[in-house]
Amino acid sequence: MVFSWDGAGEDSQKLFSHFRKVAKENDATMTYFLSGVYLLPEEKRDLYHPPQHSPGRSDIGFNDRQGIADTVKQLRLAWLEGNEIGTHFNGHFCGSGGGVGEWSVEEWKEEIAQAKRFVKTWKTNAGMKNEAPLPFDYDKELVGARTPCLEGQKNFMKAARELGFRYDTSGVNNQVWPKKKSGLWDLSMQLVPFPGHSFEQLTMDYNFMVNQSGTTTQGDPDKHEMWGDQMRDGLLQGFERAYNGNRAPLIIGNHFESWNGGTYMRAVEEVIEAVCTKSDVRCVSFRQLADWLDAQDPATLEKLRSLNVGEAPKKGWKAFLASGPRPGPQGARRVPPRRRSEAQAPAVTLSPSTKPGSTCAARSAPVRSFPHDWAFLRWKCTIWRVYRSQSRRPYDASAASRSVRRASRFDSSRAANRGGRPFSIARTQSEWPTVTNRSSPASARRKSRSSGPCTLLPTTFSATPKSRAYSLYWR
Repeated sequence: MVFSWDGAGEDSQKLFSHFRKVAKENDATMTYFLSGVYLLPEEKRDLYHPPQHSPGRSDIGFNDRQGIADTVKQLRLAWLEGNEIGTHFNGHFCGSGGGVGEWSVEEWKEEIAQAKRFVKTWKTNAGMKNEAPLPFDYDKELVGARTPCLEGQKNFMKAARELGFRYDTSGVNNQVWPKKKSGLWDLSMQLVPFPGHSFEQLTMDYNFMVNQSGTTTQGDPDKHEMWGDQMRDGLLQGFERAYNGNRAPLIIGNHFESWNGGTYMRAVEEVIEAVCTKSDVRCVSFRQLADWLDAQDPATLEKLRSLNVGEAPKKGWKAFLASGPRPGPQGARRVPPRRRSEAQAPAVTLSPSTKPGSTCAARSAPVRSFPHDWAFLRWKCTIWRVYRSQSRRPYDASAASRSVRRASRFDSSRAANRGGRPFSIARTQSEWPTVTNRSSPASARRKSRSSGPCTLLPTTFSATPKSRAYSLYWR
């Protein structure tokens, strides 16, 4: 699942900081689409030259020094916590008469360049040169966006592709698996059930509001609670439809606004609390989702796209996704097969019922210890690390998962020096939190004397051009 926020900025409502806390409490990361003018003070408004409008024009205004300082603080903390900072561009012009839907490709490029410039020069423009800079390079961080009012997608995507963007979320989709459009991942929001209505609704707070109180942002107070419940229940019904059906990622968009008494903020918070803590659900940013999609076998994604809204495989996920091991990285030295006497470790298959911390079937006979006796598996929105546990004692799966996130970076350069084989990071359950990838194969051979069942742990994996996660890579 992806939770995202348009025009992210911190004001007196303190919603940016609030939902940062909500994300941390529920093991979620999010995408914050920053409007560049939120880092431009009112007195410097003429620095903004919007396409087809006079300099200094913005339909969402500008900011003041305190607002800029508060927003920068939240951006810094959000990024350090693993969230993504995207862009919602600048002046938020919609409709006819110079709206983004009328912009050319070159005008989109200029708008994007200005959005980047306002983020990179906020200290100078706000007269806060002694403040700490943002901890990221926005030229590298910015890989996706959502256009104002979901308009202008066609020409924006042409500009975005030329500028190296990786995804767009400015359209309207059904709950099916995403595909690339004009070279970018189309990660648009989706239509979900709308309780009490015969039609479906887009997964965005603004759209629920318009279909409940019209253009009035503060409608009948007696209906606020009901309206929020409708949004919450609609999103949860959409989640259940995907969860029990085709498992397509669910994309949700919001604004830091207190429309209709803040009922939509309550609704989305309740959805986050209900779904993000499930063992086989991952609430991630768009960048993380794009990373995961790029790491998949295109044939597998094409097969997933054959499932319609709410459709689960008729013979189950195990049969639907059954396939042999993928080959190792290109140029990697093949690992010679072991003799039968060495009790080759069995392949492991995941299914929708697999839970973090579940165990594979115990081997019927003692198994000789091998260095690097682990594998990477890809399943749904999760990269799984498989290793043989030393004992059957209970353990803290979440703590182990945090440990591997700190330790398990695939070192492609070192791997290349060893014939392309990844390093053994965690050989036994007891060593998991402390052992790093500095251990050599020789030391792994001496220290790893485990046997018994293997244990599954969820973790993340960053794919790079030189290293990818494979369906099964067993050394």
